[in-house]
Amino acid sequence: MLRDLIFSAVSFSLLIAALTDLKTRTISNSVSVVVIVLSFLAAWDRGGLSASIFVFFILAPVFYLLWILRVFGGGDVKLLISLIPLVPPGRLFSLFFTIALVGAILAVVYITRFMALGLSRRNQINVKYSRDKQLNSVASRLPELPYGVAIAVGTIINITHFIG
Repeated sequence: MLRDLIFSAVSFSLLIAALTDLKTRTISNSVSVVVIVLSFLAAWDRGGLSASIFVFFILAPVFYLLWILRVFGGGDVKLLISLIPLVPPGRLFSLFFTIALVGAILAVVYITRFMALGLSRRNQINVKYSRDKQLNSVASRLPELPYGVAIAVGTIINITHFIG
């Protein structure tokens, strides 16, 4: 019963994070704080708090390094770190794989949409580019991917499977 309430509250918080990431390209600190508190509560409820704390202190610096290397944005890293205690350590690979899969799908949709909009604008303006200039121009104009959406959807899919 408590686990279902926690997962519902986490899902709601993640949906808020996804919507704000879509709108403003930021993820609120308060959402990450709520998620981490709920995640540790979930770890305590399942009797795996000490294992979750241990794994948390191993993985948090890895995600921090990914932020330093600019692989992920700061809000994405905060949200990913806050999810570490949510599921048992043995299910973290499944959680992160699901998030990565949703992220890849989101990236394909996002780039395809951007390319389609770019092509229609280019056809209207009738500007000719060399292939190299065109690729460089597209890469420099790509907006940031709202990875908070992938984190939210991937986590909700994963914990829904975990509940069921």
